[in-house]
Amino acid sequence: MTWIQRLQSLTRDQVRLVQLFMLCRQSGVIISSIVIARSLPVSEVGVFEMLMLCGYLMTFFWSDALLKGYLATPQINQDESTASSFIWFYLLAGMAGMAILVMGQGFLLPFFVDRPTLQGLPLFALYQALVIPVWIAPFLGILKKQNALLISVYVLIGPSFACWAGLRSIPDLTGILIGLISYALVGLIWVLVNTGFVRDMQVKKMVVSLWPATWPLVMYAVSAGLARSFDAWLVAHRFDEASFAIFRYGAREFPLVIALAAGLSTIMIPKLRFVQALEELESRSTRLMHLCFPIVSVIMLLSPFLFTFFFGAAYRECTHL
Repeated sequence: MTWIQRLQSLTRDQVRLVQLFMLCRQSGVIISSIVIARSLPVSEVGVFEMLMLCGYLMTFFWSDALLKGYLATPQINQDESTASSFIWFYLLAGMAGMAILVMGQGFLLPFFVDRPTLQGLPLFALYQALVIPVWIAPFLGILKKQNALLISVYVLIGPSFACWAGLRSIPDLTGILIGLISYALVGLIWVLVNTGFVRDMQVKKMVVSLWPATWPLVMYAVSAGLARSFDAWLVAHRFDEASFAIFRYGAREFPLVIALAAGLSTIMIPKLRFVQALEELESRSTRLMHLCFPIVSVIMLLSPFLFTFFFGAAYRECTHL
């Protein structure tokens, strides 16, 4: 099979397209982290990572749950116009969540990271609100074939290029945040142009229809998300920004397993209503395990060298945590 035939086969497989997107998205985050770590003082990197933690704490409990609830509700997810409305709904929900963070920072920041203020919070909040709809678009099946591949390439190279370009203009954290806003805005405009605008979004009707499938997922997301973020919350309350940066980079996961597994588990939700989908899930999971485990084993053995090589000598300490 030639590479062109392989590419055509990939564009016909929605599961693989989503897995590719997730892998590119996570890899893009890692590459942009390298740019940031190589360009900013460790303390400023710690501030950026605290902003990321706050953004996660304001969105994790609803963003993932609503997407899975949407995919699990066939009377909604089979309508392309509803998918377009869902993109707009995510944009509005992200803006509302980030507005709450900015307006309530006097209470929320001391609770989240034990800081009265964080540099660049309004800029980061805008970036977070704009980028969330871009991240969910491939799951909805509204970006077909080449468009799905293009957005995968975009989330792979876009964040690092945006950070580099922002630093060329303003050589500090503000420059990075402005660059990321530009990256998110371009991606959002591109997604909205490809999905169209729905005049009557019927947000209330959508939420009511999704709620029976979504509320158990919200409860699960809360329990899983709090357990996942508790260590970062504790470090933020006990240590300074530089130590927080070293902790976060030392705890950075290799994106292959998480990205591919998350993409597979989410995109398979609509199919699991049918018995034959269980066989497909088992087959794909087995293939994923055989691919990832050997690669991750090698990465773990090389991690002390790789962390220092990619992130710099200032992060050498993270290899001993």
